[in-house]
Amino acid sequence: ERDIQARRKQAGAKNPVFTPSAVEAIALQSRGLPRVINTLATTCLVYGYQLKKDASDEEVVRMAADEMGY
Repeated sequence: ERDIQARRKQAGAKNPVFTPSAVEAIALQSRGLPRVINTLATTCLVYGYQLKKDASDEEVVRMAADEMGY
């Protein structure tokens, strides 16, 4: 969660871009590996944007993880 929040702040986002359940799902899917966290989070942002979501949720994480083969 720390990595995701730090990147969000660095990008200048004022509102959360992931729901709490999405952050938990990213942590589980990535097994805590920083590179996987970043790749999965980026893919989630793309899916969330395409689906016009204010914040990526657990469903978006599942879709991204499936595409990435996790």
